[in-house]
Amino acid sequence: MIRLVTHTRVEPLESSTIHPAARSSIDRSLDEAIVAILDCSVSDETIEAAFRRKEIELGALFATVSVAAARELHRRLSAPAPTDPMATRFARLRSDRRARLLAFLADARRREALRAARQDRCCG
Repeated sequence: MIRLVTHTRVEPLESSTIHPAARSSIDRSLDEAIVAILDCSVSDETIEAAFRRKEIELGALFATVSVAAARELHRRLSAPAPTDPMATRFARLRSDRRARLLAFLADARRREALRAARQDRCCG
């Protein structure tokens, strides 16, 4: 006997249809910190040095977030919504800087696993 199985395709919800408080696991203070880094004006440094500093500061901030928050940030920053001020500011970075920072966010799970393995080895 042959059974036919029909599959129903489930479309993902558009981010605009989800209440903002429910769609993000990212703390508002993290959004504000990212915006503050991106909006920081150039002082006594060249433009190249200023954007290099911004990339380093964003990387250091991204290193402190949980795996779940890194995934959410990666999703938001990879496909910035026009209504997301943090993501649209991030999109203004040069493409190579964006790519490095997005790769760093995407690697959060591996970094967490390595950290846990090191901790188990030394303290286990």
